[in-house]
Amino acid sequence: MKPAYRPGLLALIASSVGTAMASVCALGLVTLHNMLPLGWSLAAIALAYLACRHLARVFAHLAEVVPSAAGLFAYSARAWGAAAGLMVIAPYAVLMLMLGALESLVVGAVLGLVIPLPPMAMAVAFLLVSWAFCMAGLRLGFRAQTVATLLLVIGVVAGAVALSCGAPMQIAMDAPSRTATVTTFAAATGQALFLFMGFELVCTHVEAQRVDRVARALRAAPLVLAVTYGAAMIGLEAAGGAPPMSGAMPALVVSLCLLASFTSINGAFLGLARLASAMASQRVLPGPLAKVHAASMLPRRALTALLPATLAFVVAIDAAGLQGAVLRAAAVAATSLYAVALCARGRAPFHRGENRCADRLLAAILAAVGVGVVLDAGDDAAAVMALLALATTAGAAAAFRLRSIRREIALAQTP
Repeated sequence: MKPAYRPGLLALIASSVGTAMASVCALGLVTLHNMLPLGWSLAAIALAYLACRHLARVFAHLAEVVPSAAGLFAYSARAWGAAAGLMVIAPYAVLMLMLGALESLVVGAVLGLVIPLPPMAMAVAFLLVSWAFCMAGLRLGFRAQTVATLLLVIGVVAGAVALSCGAPMQIAMDAPSRTATVTTFAAATGQALFLFMGFELVCTHVEAQRVDRVARALRAAPLVLAVTYGAAMIGLEAAGGAPPMSGAMPALVVSLCLLASFTSINGAFLGLARLASAMASQRVLPGPLAKVHAASMLPRRALTALLPATLAFVVAIDAAGLQGAVLRAAAVAATSLYAVALCARGRAPFHRGENRCADRLLAAILAAVGVGVVLDAGDDAAAVMALLALATTAGAAAAFRLRSIRREIALAQTP
């Protein structure tokens, strides 16, 4: 009998890095450039890296104790109960799908600059192609993710080096037009933290590979992301905030955009499909979604269910102009999820008597960052709150369904 495919360490790192590196991250890097001088921007990225490095150890510990494809749903369920786990993971999953939809819209807009076709049509086509790659099987999905992520990282670093060599005298570690204050630096660190969002989804593959391999991927991915983002910031500074659209640069920008969006959507689809399958096996989602297709080694029905939901978000985000609101709401969801992971480690069966001062401090900081994102939303504040309310309602509905199912089972077993 042919053994099941087990992704190697490089594939796991690529899945983690690629899921986090999205086209919308370019907007985050430009925002950092506009907020702070180069030195302070790099410091914000470094601080976000240190936070994610600690989070990587936390997620590795959680995955070791409860090695489940359900990820944080399983961890929260063991710590506080299944209903609480749903309230935690559902908003995150919904907003990850919204980010995938936003990625497709970014691709459509970028391709619209060079191809005379409607951006919406190209956005939908790109999403369908990305989904088809995932449906082809776990082996092909991971291989495509690995190649695309390697090309993306190499392309970003090479582009940054080319920009820096082309205008070395423009790089300045300080700039009078961008003054660093405590408030600005805190907001920039929150923005930098968003650039790492999604690296933890590699935990959903823990049932396909040994826990120690997943832990090594969790530790390595934030470092790769920090180095890549740091190089990109230096390149942006050299280019004065935007790469010159001449020579080979337009082709490079379009190529990097396609690679970033593909790796992000592919990683999210693979991770969320496993999460949905695991939740279906617990009867939280419809049972048929739990079935794993033997040939592709993927829960194809769960993966198929993700497609119409993402397509609906593509249409809704574009029609309502929710691009900025989605980014901010996703940042709030990420910081909340990370704070919950830190809190979960302090409860049975995860707590092992270690000092948790660092966990508590980081959880408080992350909660404050999430509040700060909402307060700093400006005109998007109402839309951000509406998206968070929608995602939370989805979690509450799932928790209510779980309670109803368990109540029916209990009544059926009552003599």
